[in-house]
Parts: sequence; C-alpha cells; structure tokens
Amino acid sequence: MQPGRATIQHGTSSNPSIEPTTAASLHAFAEACANGNMDTVAILATGDDHYPNTQHYLNHGLLASIIHKQLPIARFLLSHGATITPSIAMAAVRGECTPIFELLLENGWDVNSPVTGGQPALSAFVKNEALLKWFLDHGADPNLGPPPSPQPDSAPVPDSGSTLDCAASAATPAIFDLLLRHGAKLENSQALHMAAASQEDAGRIPMMEYLLRKGCDINASDGARGFQAVGPPLFYAIRQGQVQKVRWLLAHGADARVEGRGGATALRMAEQTGVGDVIAMVKETLERVGDRAQA
Repeated sequence: MQPGRATIQHGTSSNPSIEPTTAASLHAFAEACANGNMDTVAILATGDDHYPNTQHYLNHGLLASIIHKQLPIARFLLSHGATITPSIAMAAVRGECTPIFELLLENGWDVNSPVTGGQPALSAFVKNEALLKWFLDHGADPNLGPPPSPQPDSAPVPDSGSTLDCAASAATPAIFDLLLRHGAKLENSQALHMAAASQEDAGRIPMMEYLLRKGCDINASDGARGFQAVGPPLFYAIRQGQVQKVRWLLAHGADARVEGRGGATALRMAEQTGVGDVIAMVKETLERVGDRAQA
C-alpha cells in the first residue's frame, strides 16, 4: 500500500444479494472513493456490474468518501444518485468537517434529521463551538432529542433536554448559554444532574455554579428520566465517588436526607462507593442536620 492511501477493509458485503464479482467491484470502488481517485470512481459508478444493487453501491462509496473527507468524490456521487442515509450522516458527524455538512445540506439533508436512535447531530458538537454555531445558524432545534425508548429508526421528539444535558456534562457555561440563546428550554433538561454525573470532578463545578445561578433546583427530582432515575444531583456525584462535587453540593444546599429511587439514601449510596471522604461528608452533614432539628 502506498503511504497516505486509505485501505477499506471488507469481509462480505452488508448486502447479501451482491454476487462475488460485484462484491469485488464494491471493494475497488470504496478504495477509489476513499483515496480520491476520481477517474476510477467515475468509471465504476457508471458501470453496470453492480446492477440491481446500484443504490447500495453508490451509498457505500459515498460513505467511504465522507469518512475520508473526499469532498469532490462525495459531490460526484450525490449528483449521480447516492442518498444521504443516517449512517452517512453519522460518518459526517464523526468527521466534524463543515464543508461536508454544507454539501449534505445542499443535497437536501435536514440538520434535524436523526443520525442514531432518534438523536439529531447537534448534541455531538457541544465541545466544538464552531460546528455547534453552524448547526444552530442552519436551523438546528436544540429542543429535539431521542424518545424515551429509542429504536434504530426512531424519529426525534420535541421538548427534549438531551442537548442541554450533553452540554452540562461536557461543555462550558458559554456553550450552554449559547444553546439557551437559540431557544433551548432549561426546564426540559436534567442539566444539574448531568453535570453532577459527569466523570469530571472539580472541573464541573463552574458549570454547576452557573446552573444554580440560572435557577436550577439543587434538590430537584430526576423522575422525568423514568427507569434511569437515581435521585437528586447529590446522588449522581456520590455514585461517581467525586469528593469535590459532593462537598460543593452539600455546601450549597443539597439535602442529604432526600431519598432517591426505590428509597435509596445518600448515606447508603456513599457506603456502596467505598470512598471514605464521601461517606464522612454525608455522615457529618446528616449529624449536623439532626443536631439542628433537636435544638
């Protein structure tokens, strides 16, 4: 293999009706698309050895061209009948290439269409401000998200807080504020819970401070999450064993007496983590609250 050339690995084709000779052609076609060989792509795309699987053939090439950011190849294939499927849109999302998205948009793609399980692309870019702005500027709805029990072919549902939840978990307050300015509804989200649930510890505290200033309830229920419910934000930080977030939440009014799903308590959850500092903080808080109640 020549340096810099992409190699497409194929076992058998994902389309079981493709004959072996056509499968070999599919492999060669994908290689040409991935490596930007327009002459070969043009010959193979307009040949007849892939009939009656022409659509699958063209889409397979389009997928390879998008994965490898071969914009001229992708444009050629779209002009010759390739279609934009969720898997192709997902490849574009993973590639994070604005010209690719502009090409898809020119060819009828809807920025609010699902890429997986009813989830549109927007939430994938909460850590990529330039692309997040691009999507919002091109009509992305920050209140769309997957249904409660998503299936591979699910459509997005309105009044979802999934994008704000993603931002609370991984992005900055500035990104969260950008989403709010474009119409995202804070009341749809479980933002403080998701910030507390993040694998970051002290790094999420600025986000939690921001969310309290925005009016989030530090003891709010997460009942809207259904079977995924755990309890108030404190429970999420405890479950991660994150000392700094637990300390911050308790210092800012988190109630260690509140019960979570199935009667779970903050102390029981802390003991299950085995993190000594977390257990000690919860016990100390409960003792202090008890002492005040007896006074």
